[in-house]
Amino acid sequence: MVRPRRPSYKTCLLVYKRLLEGPLWLEDWQSTGIKSRSTVNNVLKWLYSKGLLSRKREGHKIMYRIKEPLHNSDGILRTEGLPWLEVLYKDNKRERRKRRTFIIKYLRKYLGKEEIKNLLLESTKKIFDEIDYLIDDLDNKELLNNIPDWEKISISDLYTILSFNKMLTILNLHRQICPYCLSLRMVYDCERNEYVCSICGHVINDDDDITIEQRLKLIRKFLEFCRAHDNSH
Repeated sequence: MVRPRRPSYKTCLLVYKRLLEGPLWLEDWQSTGIKSRSTVNNVLKWLYSKGLLSRKREGHKIMYRIKEPLHNSDGILRTEGLPWLEVLYKDNKRERRKRRTFIIKYLRKYLGKEEIKNLLLESTKKIFDEIDYLIDDLDNKELLNNIPDWEKISISDLYTILSFNKMLTILNLHRQICPYCLSLRMVYDCERNEYVCSICGHVINDDDDITIEQRLKLIRKFLEFCRAHDNSH
């Protein structure tokens, strides 16, 4: 089955606003304010393919309903509805640049250049203090010894690597990660007083630890995922 082409942000927003009023039967397509029935049909199919809508059939009729709206009744963003942001609002490099320019102008107007400089210096110092703390951690030192020329890694990547490794260490300590399949789906058997991986069935022993190589593998995959996500936006 071929996934429908991505409709425009404007048509998605019109359909979304109509769906907020209640379920939408395809036969009632004119209530969206869009002039073409096929356009409404394509938008609904595409939103359904993205997992944002539920669908119900009654004979030849089809009804669509929002699964998780973007805002609650008070107009506050809902975590479950955040996938709608990508669908309803265009966020390209030009728009992000405009937002940054606006923020800088605002800061210069209300804080002054000297205050901005001090604010940036304070934020930068906190970041470097946090990195120094992470580098001094014994588990992170062990990891860095296995990364050639780690001093040349960018600050952002280094912070991500050290933080992620610390998280893996804590998960391993509390038997929340499987050392065999690296799954996080651990189940505690209270009768036997043991942790079992629900994916591969391995029973975690006291001497089971994820290795440095396994940690590096997970960290590389995480960094690749982050870069791929940034490039897609």
